[in-house]
Parts: sequence; C-alpha cells; structure tokens
Amino acid sequence: MISVQKTRQNETRPSIELINVEGLTSPWSFIGVNLKVDHCNLSRSEVKILCDEENCITEFHTSTFCFVSATKNAHLKFSDCIFTCADIYKTAIIIEDSNVIIEDSTFEGQPEKALGAILQISKCSLHIYRSLFQNFRMKSGVLLLSNINQVVLQKCVFQNNSAAVERMSIISMKESFSIKISGCRFTKNMAPRGGATVGLESSDSGCIRQSFSK
Repeated sequence: MISVQKTRQNETRPSIELINVEGLTSPWSFIGVNLKVDHCNLSRSEVKILCDEENCITEFHTSTFCFVSATKNAHLKFSDCIFTCADIYKTAIIIEDSNVIIEDSTFEGQPEKALGAILQISKCSLHIYRSLFQNFRMKSGVLLLSNINQVVLQKCVFQNNSAAVERMSIISMKESFSIKISGCRFTKNMAPRGGATVGLESSDSGCIRQSFSK
C-alpha cells in the first residue's frame, strides 16, 4: 500500500501529481493533500482519498480506474476518464461528504451480477455531464444516491443496465433535494419489481418513482 499524507496542521497543503503512471496494483492512499492524476492507468489499483478539516482538490484527467473512494471535504473532478470495472464485485466510486463532478467519462460493466451500485454517493453535490454507463448487472443499480444537496445529470446515456434487488432502481435517490435530469437517454435498462429506471424517495412525501424508457 502506498500512502501520502500531510504531517502537521501548520504546513502548507502539499500537491501530488501522477502523470503517465500505469501497471500499479498496490492501493494508493492520499490524506490531506491536493491530487492531480493525468494520463494514468490505475485499472488494477484502489485509490483512497481522505481530507482533513480543510477542503482538498482532486482532479482526474484522461485516466483509467477501477475503484476510487473519498470522504470528508474532498472536491473531486473526473474528466475523460474510463472505469473498466472488469474484475470488480463492489462499488467503483464511493464518495461521502464531498463534491463530485464527472464529465465525458465512460463506465463499462460486465455481464456478471455484482454487489452494490457503480456510484454510491452521499452527503454531497453531484454533477455528471456527457457520460456513458452501460452493461452493468448490479444488485443496487448504477447510481445509489442519498442525502444529496444537488443532483445534475446532463446529456448522459444509461444503456443495458439492471438492478437485482427488489424496489431498487437503475438510479436510486433518497432524500435528495434538488434534482435535474436533462438531455439524457435511457435504453434497454431493467429494474426489479417495485423499482424503476429512476426512483425517488423522500420521508416527507412518501415514495415517488418515475420510469423512463427501458
């Protein structure tokens, strides 16, 4: 395991850049640092990001991943990235208490059923633009979102995905307060009984489910 962290609170936050790195199989752990990943192949690695009481910025450009997790005050941006999820039987991205932007990226699944959802995100804002999610057989669907301040899905494609657990949806949102879906295309997606392509749930208004084209 490779771990990088800030050692003292009064230090200036360090910046780490990974450029043209590939073939690593060890988990990478970044604690309290700004991180930039550019043209890297980390498809067989785990990348874990933990911020402290201050905000840290993480940018991923034109890179391939398998698993990324982040908690507490992280600002993450994925641009032109690929998540292969070839050997994964768990969630590809787990984000909590952070802000996330994903644009021009591809999430490619496998025919086997896997655990969780591809994106499991809570207590943050989420913006996804011009990205593709296809060929996932996940127990909890593709996106599993809870307590999100703002969700924006724009010009995305969800194709040939399915959820296996009853009442789960391809996109499941619970206690999310501002939701905007525009210019997206949903084709050949399958939800289980009680689920939908997009499922919205609120403790105030009960359960509301809207189904788009399958």
